[in-house]
Amino acid sequence: MKFTVSHKEKSKFEAGLRGFFQYRDLGIDSATNGNYGANVIRQGTFTFHEGDSVLQPPQISHREIEHSEDLELLEITSPASFDTETV
Repeated sequence: MKFTVSHKEKSKFEAGLRGFFQYRDLGIDSATNGNYGANVIRQGTFTFHEGDSVLQPPQISHREIEHSEDLELLEITSPASFDTETV
């Protein structure tokens, strides 16, 4: 592992895994040799409020149906790269 810093004001949001979200890569993929990935993401039957969190176990079926325009969330993955399937 190596030390890494991601400054919000120097980072850009880009397209990513889900076309309806924008992702800001926090740079931990390369710092952890691919063991972890982390993104800030903007925009179920769950309603989340500021400060809420969720753990989504591997291989769980899920579908993002709707979100507010000002949604911003932190996503941490392990490993950093993984396969996903559209159903």
